[in-house]
Amino acid sequence: MLIQRILAPLLVFATLLLFVNGVFASTVQCPARDSVNVVGEARSIKDNQLLYCEYYSEDTVTQQLRVEYYDQANTLIVVKDVDYSVSMLAPSVRQTDYRHGELRVAERLENAQQYRLTYLPPNSDEDAIADATINAEDNLVVDAGFDKAIRSQWDGLSRGEKRRFSFAAPPNLRTFTLVVQKVNQTDCLGQSYNANEQVCLLVKSSSTFLNWFIKPIVLIYDRNSQRLMRFVGGVNITNDKGKSQRAEINYHYLQ
Repeated sequence: MLIQRILAPLLVFATLLLFVNGVFASTVQCPARDSVNVVGEARSIKDNQLLYCEYYSEDTVTQQLRVEYYDQANTLIVVKDVDYSVSMLAPSVRQTDYRHGELRVAERLENAQQYRLTYLPPNSDEDAIADATINAEDNLVVDAGFDKAIRSQWDGLSRGEKRRFSFAAPPNLRTFTLVVQKVNQTDCLGQSYNANEQVCLLVKSSSTFLNWFIKPIVLIYDRNSQRLMRFVGGVNITNDKGKSQRAEINYHYLQ
């Protein structure tokens, strides 16, 4: 359904697609890999089973980021390439799923005023590919640029102020306005966290109607380093059948 896919492209943010400078520290079920800066361990919200591991490798000179996703059998399933040289908040992105052929692309055009969004659904023939052009709005964020957008607005967000971003969603060939705000409660929408050392942010659609159907995304950041520590919500990596899924992703760094 369209509604079920609207916030899934976040991750990045999620998988949340989200990158923070740091050095990788291996986890129990996501083994270390060479030249990796950050690892995300994605688990099912329903039963806590490992869904996949995310490995982030960034070249700060060329401003290129590669994210590789491996399943429970340690098989490479998805690759995402991010080009920050065009924009830190709205980079060009290409994500390919090797299991069922899903393709998500956001490409900044040469005039720098527009982006081309391209999407090929899972388990589809190549003639099912579709694309659309969107304008490069001032508050536009694309994929992993969401994390950098959060940190660019850190002072206001940490004070409890709302921030709005126009998020590019290739599966829908359009943008959606997302609202981000800090949660002051200690439970963080059911997620335990240390309110003295961490900041809990909720990400919701600006549409009241859509919020009836879509649960908010929870982001827990370290207050001092501004690193993303945990993501809970719909992710942009589908399951092996091409269906959307929700996950809790914990990010690991060498302190």
